[in-house]
Amino acid sequence: MTKQEVFKILVLIEMVYPFCSIRDETVISWFQQGRNADFKKVIERLKIHIRKSPYPPTLHELLNMNGSDFWVQEYSPRKRVNIQ
Repeated sequence: MTKQEVFKILVLIEMVYPFCSIRDETVISWFQQGRNADFKKVIERLKIHIRKSPYPPTLHELLNMNGSDFWVQEYSPRKRVNIQ
């Protein structure tokens, strides 16, 4: 992401979560770690997070550093097994 894109995300987070204030250290961290992130994916994750959570997201949640949504697979309902 570019610096402008990171600022857009951080400003949106502050607007949606009024009790959240972004510190200088947070901005620097987001610049460094978000350099290789895809802006569109981060925005989509942020939209989902805003709908579901009353708390601001972490950088890790939006960047999804492990590359997959492992928790979806881990906590998905089991497929039904037919025992005959």
